Amino acid sequence: MKRAERSGVDRPQLSRLFESMAGDIVLRFVPGRRCLDLGRGSDAVLGWVRDRAVPPVETVDLEDLDVEALDLGLGRLSDHAFDVVYSLQTFPHLGDEPDQSEDLARRFLKQAARLCAPGGYVLVQVVNTRSLWGLLAGIRRPMTLVSGGTLVERRGVAITRFDTLAQFVRLLPPELELVDFHGFGVTTLSPRAVALPLVGRIAERTEWWLHGLRWPNAFGAHLLAVCRHLPKLMTAGQPDADADPNAHSDPNARSDVDVDPPSISSLDRGTGPSEAGPA
Repeated sequence: MKRAERSGVDRPQLSRLFESMAGDIVLRFVPGRRCLDLGRGSDAVLGWVRDRAVPPVETVDLEDLDVEALDLGLGRLSDHAFDVVYSLQTFPHLGDEPDQSEDLARRFLKQAARLCAPGGYVLVQVVNTRSLWGLLAGIRRPMTLVSGGTLVERRGVAITRFDTLAQFVRLLPPELELVDFHGFGVTTLSPRAVALPLVGRIAERTEWWLHGLRWPNAFGAHLLAVCRHLPKLMTAGQPDADADPNAHSDPNARSDVDVDPPSISSLDRGTGPSEAGPA
């Protein structure tokens, strides 16, 4: 099934904005590293990654991450073969039925952890329940509540799961630890607005400005969760010899990641790619 069919929407200009913002984060991790694109959710970001990562950059299409094909599609790849595993526009759309979503989400993250080298990073794009988009979607369309409190929207053949950061953390296997997150799509939700020349320019500049601030990130329509693969300890205080000695911390990581930020109603409402994308 094609990505456009999975997402259930076609909004190219808004997608380009979000791709540039996601690419801004992903590209901080990839220079000189072995990378895997899980789902091939953005060909634009994949192209930018290929220009900077250790070749070849492996990809696994979304079609290979379905109910029966997920483990088979990833089974051909060796354990701990990549320093960076990233996934865009894929995790929220796994499966064809709401009841499949929870199982696939856990299996997906477990496979990502298996493929990532100790000390490496797994980056996953999540659709955020605690966002304006999440609130509007819940009002306009029926949602299915699945285990863990996650809401899943069904639109035609496509599903979209909405997770809070805390719900996403509960899905993580023990090898992965959330170390940071970045939000985008805080205010810009309408593709029609972005398509208007003047309004679209203002909307893009506003999104990039908010992208650099800390607290608005928690309310982005999309969250890019940054997880570190914890190095296994051979003995107390001694790191696993297989751990990547060149693995580094995210230079922009926050040590006090709040996975359960305050609700939108409790708030007062009153450097990588440029706005055109990476060079």
